[in-house]
Amino acid sequence: MISYLAWRLSAAVLVVLAVTTTCFVALHLSGDPVLMLVPAGAPPEVIENTRRALGFDQPFLTQFGTFVVQALTGQFPDSIVTGRPALELVLSRVPATVDLAVVATILGLVVGLLLGWLAGGVRSGLVRGLATSVTSLLQATPSFFIAVVAVLVIAVNLRLLPTGGSGSPAQLVLPSTVLALSIAPSIARVFRGTLVGVRDEDFVFALRARGVRESRIVGRHVLPNSSLPLVTVLGMEFGALLGGTVIIEQIFSWPGVGRLIVDSIFQKDYPVVLAGVIFLSAALAVLNIIVDLLYVVIDPRVRLAGGSR
Repeated sequence: MISYLAWRLSAAVLVVLAVTTTCFVALHLSGDPVLMLVPAGAPPEVIENTRRALGFDQPFLTQFGTFVVQALTGQFPDSIVTGRPALELVLSRVPATVDLAVVATILGLVVGLLLGWLAGGVRSGLVRGLATSVTSLLQATPSFFIAVVAVLVIAVNLRLLPTGGSGSPAQLVLPSTVLALSIAPSIARVFRGTLVGVRDEDFVFALRARGVRESRIVGRHVLPNSSLPLVTVLGMEFGALLGGTVIIEQIFSWPGVGRLIVDSIFQKDYPVVLAGVIFLSAALAVLNIIVDLLYVVIDPRVRLAGGSR
């Protein structure tokens, strides 16, 4: 176990470093941030002094090395735009993103399990066909399209919920529901596949022969046997929500990390963008390790590569 954790943590550090390097290079190729900070038509000496004050006059490798050292020591540069510590700005947006991701994951799990059960656990062919069609339709529909339709119909026309913002449970309903509908198809397909595979097992036939109710068979036997694939897809979807809610946060004016990164990209606020990318990539790497460790907790028969039971 210890050797496995050491290996995974080393791999996570390399992944974060690779993502940071790619992002650093891309940002510096996108243009000079100094030109956005100085007034239009500023004299060349003002531009040069600003560039020198921010450290952008240094060679590229020197800038990158300085940033890596600062990041490793936890001393991220200050935001170019606001002057506040970049990591502090990112961490201030984390609770909003986590709230949105957690609620969306719970709703997506409920909807996905329901669709998966209807598509693979009921006897009616009509119900199975409808559930499969709904799952395919949700999977094929972009989340931003669902978000726009939800805003127009529910928020604008019916005026049942706010169009956006944060601060109240009502403002969380629309964005979390839209994200839940985007992850539900993956959960539904995994659960349906498990149902179809497990319902033909010998122990299921034995339970049915003993007169055990179908709901009890699913709740006591099928669900536990499908926990591993569900943990995998939930971990992947939750990680995707942490780093991939940018469009939804923009549509619903949700003050999360994704929206902060997008705004900082347009403002060429390099320190904030890099701090956000590093935080999200590190969070995803840790989440993947946690999911792997959950395998052993759920099923002790699972062995971790490079470790033990």
